[in-house]
Amino acid sequence: MKAYMLSFTSKSGNLTRQNILDYLDTRSEVLNWYAVMPFTIILVSAQTQSTLTELLRLRFGNEITFLLAKVESNTINGFINEQVWNFINNPKSSGRWNN
Repeated sequence: MKAYMLSFTSKSGNLTRQNILDYLDTRSEVLNWYAVMPFTIILVSAQTQSTLTELLRLRFGNEITFLLAKVESNTINGFINEQVWNFINNPKSSGRWNN
């Protein structure tokens, strides 16, 4: 499993973080997520960036502009709470898609 940071904006202002989170909850490719800032979500997935990018592009089309980057503790730095660092350093499934 890998952690990815999704940073996004809505072109019209109508697409909200909650809209994106609701969609992510329907996708088995997204094993877990953490909404860390108003326009940033950390995703956990076993899929590639390309696969996740395509899911978002197909669902939200021209309404969304985004960057999706793999995050690892040795490649990023910042000032954020310990829970977020733990989520990044130990990406785990929420268990929602386990049979």
